[in-house]
Amino acid sequence: MLKIILISHGPFCVGLLKTLNMIVGNTTVSAIPLNEGEDPNQYRQKLEREVSKNSNGDQVLVFCDLKGGTPYNTAAYLSNRYKINIVTGMNLPMLIAVITDFDSNPDINFAIKVVENTNNQGISVITPRDIGGHKNEKLSIDKSR
Repeated sequence: MLKIILISHGPFCVGLLKTLNMIVGNTTVSAIPLNEGEDPNQYRQKLEREVSKNSNGDQVLVFCDLKGGTPYNTAAYLSNRYKINIVTGMNLPMLIAVITDFDSNPDINFAIKVVENTNNQGISVITPRDIGGHKNEKLSIDKSR
């Protein structure tokens, strides 16, 4: 079984998880935020408690907001003791792709391939020319009220 954990500076991972669950339905994904002013050792213990729930040898896939910060460094430290793979730069399209494909193939190598697929990273640059160049685009708001 594969365990998925979201980690971030502040409540970003919690909000991302709530949005993910709203879109795809309830998941078994968990979120462990580093709260402002939280001691890094306390955060390590909190993350280790969650990771150790899979101590029966299962793989853990950790999605992190930013490479090099305390959440990432904590997961990297714990990867010396647990089977942890870390994905940095997490975003909603990436998570939706992994979760929706995960049901059909709950393998960590498959999940990593899904993440690495650039079509699932959700990053696009949209220029005015791409959307027709109209300055006053109409929003889809119900004006019948």
